[in-house]
Amino acid sequence: MLPDLPRTRARKFSPAQREAAIRWILERLEGGWRLQDACAEPRAPSRQTVHAWTLKDPALRERLARARAWGVQYRPRYHPARFAFDPARAERFLARVRRGESVAAMQAAREAPELAVLRAWRNARPDFDQAYRAAKRAGTEARRGRPLRPFDPAAADRLLARVNAGVPLKRIVREPGMPGRWAVKQWRRARPDFDYALRVLMTGGRRNRDRARAAAFAGPDPKLTRRIGAALAAGATISGLCARPDMPSHDTFYAWRRRFPAFAEEVAEALDHRDWLRAEERE
Repeated sequence: MLPDLPRTRARKFSPAQREAAIRWILERLEGGWRLQDACAEPRAPSRQTVHAWTLKDPALRERLARARAWGVQYRPRYHPARFAFDPARAERFLARVRRGESVAAMQAAREAPELAVLRAWRNARPDFDQAYRAAKRAGTEARRGRPLRPFDPAAADRLLARVNAGVPLKRIVREPGMPGRWAVKQWRRARPDFDYALRVLMTGGRRNRDRARAAAFAGPDPKLTRRIGAALAAGATISGLCARPDMPSHDTFYAWRRRFPAFAEEVAEALDHRDWLRAEERE
């Protein structure tokens, strides 16, 4: 059972409370829980707090990884509702795979079983595993015989804007709503103007990435630190914040937390305040 953890705005943990909370989380992970589910329990430390602990204690990171690896094998047993095989859902999923749709894109859009569930279905149902393999082969053949995708100016403009922002092309073509890798190749052959614009913006995008890396290495300025802290304290999530064009990327954000104590302290206080407000709202 969780100890009597503090409920103040800062939610400072004493060494004894921190160790008790860590033991409780490790027990849940070994039993098949996900970290986000354990941290969502009332009075449990938030995921951000646990992440801050792992940054200061590499041994804790290893303990969490071992507990998670051990608990994965028990997830289908202790979470039957999540891993239960659904024939209707499986058939709809296989039909889309046969049509040549990308499994990764469907999972990113939450329109397909997530990776852990799909793996559990394939391990528990050999017939589904065979049908899935056959559907993948049929989908590959369907994509090969698919005609040229018509050039879409709106999609091309979105792709060029992302390239100019410094996002690698191989990452963009995997995003939902964006043209795939083969469609981009076909567009470049059929539209020399699009090919020229893409080559120019890829060069500019690499420069933008280099500038962003230099800025990330230099660290956040105080004004940006205050903006990030205010947004997190107001209820924003780290993922949602890092998706904004005026904010650092996910990797840069966590790199700053590791390298700059003042930034890490500001973020930790903002997250604790956000968790405190959410706990007050639930009550």
